[in-house]
Amino acid sequence: MRYNYKITHYCHRCNRAHNQRDVSMFKTSIRCDHCKGFIVSPSGMANIEIVLTAGLFVVYGEKNTAWIGARNEDQAFQHFMKKVEPDCQAITKMNGQEMDEAIFCIDPTNEGNEEEYIWLSGREIITLSPKLPAIYIVLENDMILKAKEKKDNDYS
Repeated sequence: MRYNYKITHYCHRCNRAHNQRDVSMFKTSIRCDHCKGFIVSPSGMANIEIVLTAGLFVVYGEKNTAWIGARNEDQAFQHFMKKVEPDCQAITKMNGQEMDEAIFCIDPTNEGNEEEYIWLSGREIITLSPKLPAIYIVLENDMILKAKEKKDNDYS
């Protein structure tokens, strides 16, 4: 299985990045080749960062706009043209701040027939997606313009 993220370990002393993909997650006392500081301490402490290897792209077509999770812009572009519409006007990649906003709402129905809302950020959606490219939202451009107009009128 190919994941949409990688985990990077950092040395406690020199803060150099290390790829520990082939090392057991239970191994301790791993030292940095550069400064001999610990990457994983004897007690198992480690400085790690989860880095996305995929992104969330907003693809604008003549009639529709879609949010597509993909590994790169070209993959998102091709998926849009194949699944949504053949005419692509523009494409933008969401930045880190946009990816961290809670924008996706999942509405599963539990046994009590009560609606539950789980808000997820773009970063969480990409991390949890088992297969990319994937289309998350498709909206007609007319709907987006009406919503923007309503929002502008409500704030003025």
